[in-house]
Amino acid sequence: MRETVLVSGGRSGAIVMTAKDADERTAAAARVLAEYVRKSTGAELPVYIGGNVPGHAEGVIPIRVGIRGEEGGPLELLLRDLDEDGFVIRTANREIDIAGPSSWGTMYGVYEFLERYVGVRWLLPGEFGEDVLGCSDLSVPEETVREQPAFLSRDLNDFPAAADWMRFNRLRRRMNPFHNLCNLLPPSRYKDTRPEFYKAGALLDRDTDWQPAFTISGTAEEAIRNICSFFEANPDEACYSIGVNDNGGFVEDDPDHPDYPNRLNSIGHTDMSDIYFRWVKQVAEGVLEKYPDKYIGLYAYADVYDPPTGIKLPANVVVYITDDRMSWRDPEMGEAGRRLTETWNKVTPSLGFYEYMYGSPYMVPRMYLQHIAGTYRYALQHGVIAHFVEIFANFGGEGAKPWVVAKLQWNPERDVEELLEEWYERAVGKKAAVHLSAYYKLWERFWEERAMKSDWYERWKGAKLRTNYMAFYEPSYLAIVTPQDIADSRRLLEAAVADAETELQRKRAAFLLDTFAYYEASALSYPKGRVPAAIDEKTALELLTVVADGAAGRDRRLALIGRFAQNPLQQLTVDPFTWKLEWSGVNPAQLYALLDGCKTGETTAVIRKVRELEKESLSPSVKPLMNLIRFLLSEEGNGSAAEGEWILKTSDSTSPTGLVRSPDVTPVLSPTGRGVVLSGIGTAWMAEELPFAPGTYGVAVHYKARADAALTAMIQLQFKLYDAEDRPVAFLRSEDRVFVRSTAGEWATLHFIADIPAQANGVPVSRVEILTYLKEFAVSDRIELERGGTFLLGT
Repeated sequence: MRETVLVSGGRSGAIVMTAKDADERTAAAARVLAEYVRKSTGAELPVYIGGNVPGHAEGVIPIRVGIRGEEGGPLELLLRDLDEDGFVIRTANREIDIAGPSSWGTMYGVYEFLERYVGVRWLLPGEFGEDVLGCSDLSVPEETVREQPAFLSRDLNDFPAAADWMRFNRLRRRMNPFHNLCNLLPPSRYKDTRPEFYKAGALLDRDTDWQPAFTISGTAEEAIRNICSFFEANPDEACYSIGVNDNGGFVEDDPDHPDYPNRLNSIGHTDMSDIYFRWVKQVAEGVLEKYPDKYIGLYAYADVYDPPTGIKLPANVVVYITDDRMSWRDPEMGEAGRRLTETWNKVTPSLGFYEYMYGSPYMVPRMYLQHIAGTYRYALQHGVIAHFVEIFANFGGEGAKPWVVAKLQWNPERDVEELLEEWYERAVGKKAAVHLSAYYKLWERFWEERAMKSDWYERWKGAKLRTNYMAFYEPSYLAIVTPQDIADSRRLLEAAVADAETELQRKRAAFLLDTFAYYEASALSYPKGRVPAAIDEKTALELLTVVADGAAGRDRRLALIGRFAQNPLQQLTVDPFTWKLEWSGVNPAQLYALLDGCKTGETTAVIRKVRELEKESLSPSVKPLMNLIRFLLSEEGNGSAAEGEWILKTSDSTSPTGLVRSPDVTPVLSPTGRGVVLSGIGTAWMAEELPFAPGTYGVAVHYKARADAALTAMIQLQFKLYDAEDRPVAFLRSEDRVFVRSTAGEWATLHFIADIPAQANGVPVSRVEILTYLKEFAVSDRIELERGGTFLLGT
């Protein structure tokens, strides 16, 4: 194949040209082309943005960017019928043309030229992730490349630090499905003049928890008027979202409303689809009359997840089906997901896939890229024209994942293994890539095999009111992460650092290893581990070390969260504190075994070690924990235990799982008076009064539930703070929210250490209740509880 030489021996033989009327996007693309050729070869390609090319440049090879040529010419014919993001690269007769039907397509053509011929890769955001192959010669084969994206709209969630990286990897949001009724029919504009638009008593000062009325006259007409005004003011926008507001709040979701559907949909929400999509059809048809080339975007989400019956939506409506399609690894869930998609195909010709492909909320790399490729190929065959991915990319943790996803959104037929091999080798070098590949395969096996069989997955799958996304807010999948998983991961990443070939590759490998420290600290500090069958002094001391190490690991994890917040590529964009992704680091079963074993044995050495750790540990969590253990072991303390009765408080209403307490819920006191046996509780609280003075308090409760307890049955400790008029002013909740089934029928000790202030939310605290919170127990479940003690640890 003949080749056109652009650079030889580091000397340029080409120029870059644009038309006189080139827009800024085209001009910027021309400059980018020259910039990366210089980075690769050292040669300067002059860039002429419109105007005449000086005479001294004649005879050199022209690279024409965004110049379509004459009507009916070879390039213009190649561009016909291409999507606006498509492009043509044509090299013939010592001339090169790069152009698209729009400046977007021209820009993507330049990026393809740089990837295909110059060898540029944008692996990670920033210069750190840019990989440019150095060479002194550059030539281009005489060939024609014609491409367009498989999907019109390709998108990951907003990530400001990655804006350039997303553009280079051809991600472009052309459709918009987001929560937006709060902006389309804002209460600030209508609540006084059209109060019937809203549900009486709805909290309209926020963007969630309410919807406009869909079954009254006026809302559809006003929506059409506002959308048309938007397109008139923003002619370049292709789509307007009429996605429902988050968290329900439908006017018609009321048994007293004449249009109440009185049925649940496939994920347990009131089925509002018929009502909502009838309104959507009216709005879309009204917009279509004036703007036939514009789209209306929205979610199939929560209450409107299922397709409506007897409604056919116009072609300008793009319905994004919201799902966590990792669940399609489960044959039953995969069949249901495909069936839902194909039913939606009958309702609208234009679909989007909204994907919960979360990165940073998860605390080990969530890899399942072969599976993603399969769902993207399926999407291409079933009317999907748009993708949006809530990925919250952890670029330092999941490495190639966002890059591969971007490539698959452009072309889902790409070979995933080839893409991964390319990313690994370009990121850390050929020798080190072997270790990186093994590291990510380890975690791919974890998610595709072990996690899908875990209690964590079964709890989500079996929930009567199931979220569209898997339970990223519930970290119990860490219970099946083994110390060997973590040791192997560290070994592989350290080998990748050692075997990287260049300084930049070593920096990237070290960056991945540094981010892994968060995964490591999370997995190792998450409460789990073996409980000894018998406890002697040696075993008790070993358990004490394990307990202290767990608490210290929790502190290391929190320190890493704080450090990573300073680096845009490592920061956890889904805040672990907001989502309560915290824990004490202490396994309740191990803590009980330690305390129980010391009741009958010699505790002198253990107490001595407890005092030593309390005094010498640099970990802020270890000191108060050792203080509490010492009090529990020796029954000493500078405060008194809670006094009075343990009072049972139950919920008579249906719990989130639909369970109601049974009639035999009356507690049975143990002989000591410190314990109860409960059954049939559903959701309940054991409450006791705390003699209150401001300070740091520690509380412990022992519990034992049957090994076959409900998957959802959970226990947590809380302090409820009241003012002088006996009104609650604050809740303090323990980091540990333990599924009692995880202790497999053994006794365990849940503890909570918290600072209780003299004032909470600006109000003086008058009294404090200690609550042992029991949630979502089955009617047949039985749990035993015993007070461990409550102590004032410090003032």
